[in-house]
Amino acid sequence: MCAYWPLVVLPQKPTGGLILERKRIYEDLYPETKHGGDRKSEKIKLRIPQLDLKSFVDDASKKTSTSSRVIHEEIQIAESLAPEVKETIRKHDIPKTDALKLARLEPEKQRVVIGILGNIKLLVRYPHQ
Repeated sequence: MCAYWPLVVLPQKPTGGLILERKRIYEDLYPETKHGGDRKSEKIKLRIPQLDLKSFVDDASKKTSTSSRVIHEEIQIAESLAPEVKETIRKHDIPKTDALKLARLEPEKQRVVIGILGNIKLLVRYPHQ
């Protein structure tokens, strides 16, 4: 077994919570890249100028070889879904397109929709009960 085995099991293209955590760290390191971020404070002015500093989405997109749209969608899903809705999505293997639609709803509506989807999945799995 490789000495760095935890690195081997990480997904090739980070999703959901991993992207959200990476975004938080990136924006802590480079606050000027944050949407509406600090570009005028003395702390930023004194900083050594970074050459071609990109937004988190552009940076992550390049490093993971995915489109910026996919990164935006993953962030939206991770930030906007209620925790119990995320768990149900994982449990029932609901497609990303549906998760994205749910993420665009208010949390209470997410819970209602996911409850309906859960019941439908049960009916499909066990139709004679």
